[in-house]
Amino acid sequence: MYWTNPQFLITLKDHDPDDNEHMATLIIALLQKYTREKRTNNRGEPCEEYIQFRLYRILNDKDALNAKTHGKYLYAHQLERCGVSGPYINQREVTKRFRTQPGNYLIIPSCYDENISGEFLLRVYTENPISETDCSILHEKNDEIL
Repeated sequence: MYWTNPQFLITLKDHDPDDNEHMATLIIALLQKYTREKRTNNRGEPCEEYIQFRLYRILNDKDALNAKTHGKYLYAHQLERCGVSGPYINQREVTKRFRTQPGNYLIIPSCYDENISGEFLLRVYTENPISETDCSILHEKNDEIL
């Protein structure tokens, strides 16, 4: 079920300007939407889902281009796991900073429990600007499952 979650492809073209190791800084934040409204309706009780996201490096540039062009999902054999936001946690937002080499990356948000759908906001920060053509939402499946 995990591989049917939304997938976000991002291309980092350059390393950080002042980085002698030629690495790029990537900060990713995953935010659950409408948790305040849910908490109000739930009489103040916590209502956040247990969330996390994983970051993968796409091994083959051709796979990244094909995914970007056709919106096809990528799978484990095409990826190398680079990092995770941490353990699943029931907070409104999880954020993590990564140092990576320039290249193509995939971000996959998820919930601990299967078949949980919800709305979220994914923010990505870098030292160098990323153009709109360097970001893609892969849409092979039209589910909004975290």
